[in-house]
Amino acid sequence: TGDNDTAIIVQPPLGTTGYTFNVEDNFGCSYDTVINVEVIQGPSINSPTVGCLGDNIQFTGTYAPEGGNWSFSGPGTISFSPNTTFINPNVTADQAGTYSIIFMDNQCSDTVIQQVTFLPPPTANILEDSATICRGDSMLLSIETSDPNNIVWTLNGDSVATSAIISVTNEGVYTASVTNQCGSASDAFQLFLEDCVIPNVITPNGDGQNDVFYTNIAETYSDTHITIFNRWGRKVYENTNYDNSWNGVNNGGSSLAAGVYYYVLTYNGGAKDEKGFITIMK
Repeated sequence: TGDNDTAIIVQPPLGTTGYTFNVEDNFGCSYDTVINVEVIQGPSINSPTVGCLGDNIQFTGTYAPEGGNWSFSGPGTISFSPNTTFINPNVTADQAGTYSIIFMDNQCSDTVIQQVTFLPPPTANILEDSATICRGDSMLLSIETSDPNNIVWTLNGDSVATSAIISVTNEGVYTASVTNQCGSASDAFQLFLEDCVIPNVITPNGDGQNDVFYTNIAETYSDTHITIFNRWGRKVYENTNYDNSWNGVNNGGSSLAAGVYYYVLTYNGGAKDEKGFITIMK
């Protein structure tokens, strides 16, 4: 009543709903009026949530009677084909990642968003092509891949493991295969085994026979560390990068006396060690 304006909030359902309002003026006269409120369906989009990089994702079932416009946000660039106003476009991305695909309709200016992830094809890269180790030893193989949850290792065709890092001891060709919905990739590595021998006698007399402490451990492992002790436990020689050159001298270059000495060899990143006696005969 009176000259005051009145605001009424209504929440009608989808469709047309009539509201009857009764107004009484200052003279006690009543008036009825009917206001019809039409609520229309807002925009909606429907698309796959995961696709492959390089493939088209077809949007289907987009609802927007008056049309609208597509846009995006994400790590790369999204292309809408044939254009950004086509109601159900084909969508492609130039970089892998998760994108927000955004549609704003013309009728209500409402915005709806669909998250879409574009997956790259898998990659597989074993960090070495081949290696040789001593028989009975082991080494770690690792693979760099974009999809570490879908790895299968095989040895000479037989499945042996599914993790990104594996320990290998058997000779042969190891192949790592990575597969996902966007393709597959693989890489191979060959392991050789060698019987590693450590001498127990050297005769450093210059005749070319047993002049040096030679072991193919040092040929196989570049990190071979040797330490020589005398019978009283005193260190007389050490080489942290042994190259099969020790000929019975101390670190000063002086010849050691004939007799029995004790060696310690460590290698393979310190994971392996060998200990024993070596006799210098003159």
